[in-house]
This record gives sequence, structure tokens and C-alpha cells, in this order.
Amino acid sequence: MALLTGSNKINIAVFISGTGSNLKSLIKFSKLKKSPIIIKLIISNNYKSKGLQYANIYKIKKKVFNFENTLSEKKVINELEKNMGFLLIKILYMGLIVLKTQKLK
Repeated sequence: MALLTGSNKINIAVFISGTGSNLKSLIKFSKLKKSPIIIKLIISNNYKSKGLQYANIYKIKKKVFNFENTLSEKKVINELEKNMGFLLIKILYMGLIVLKTQKLK
């Protein structure tokens, strides 16, 4: 695998809700020279999520949304629009789901 640096890496946003153990692993992986990703945004539905501490430690932008509010989905989409080209990774308990974003018209 070729080394990827700077603008060659894929920008991603990570959705978390808990302790962030999977997030920590992703951040460590993203810091490797051989990693194809860079984490640019962490989104959570829980402002008490311990995983948000990693955003502070590694200086990654973070946003917390209340998903019980129907406007939150639009706010998340707007936040991603500001950072077009993001690859979304939603962490689940049993694995990862990868979704590619598209610009809304």
C-alpha cells in the first residue's frame, strides 16, 4: 500500500454514542502513515459520551445533536455539507457500516 499523506487521505466523520473504544482505535489507525483516512469530525447523540474526550485530546472537531428532535437530521446533513467529501462511519456494537455522502441540491 502506498503511503498517504495530507490531502491524499480520505476525510471521515465518526458517529459515536458511548465510551469511544472503537473511536480510539480508528484515531490511532488514522495517525499511521499507511492509513488511508483522517478523522475530521466526531458526531454524537450524547454530550456525556466519554468518546468526545478523544476529540479534545486529538484536536478533532466535534458536534453533539439531540436526535429526538427531527431538525437534528438536517443539522447533521448541514454540518457534513460544510465538509463535503466526508466518508461517514457509523460505529455499531458488532461492526462498521460505511456510507458515502452525496451533496444535496
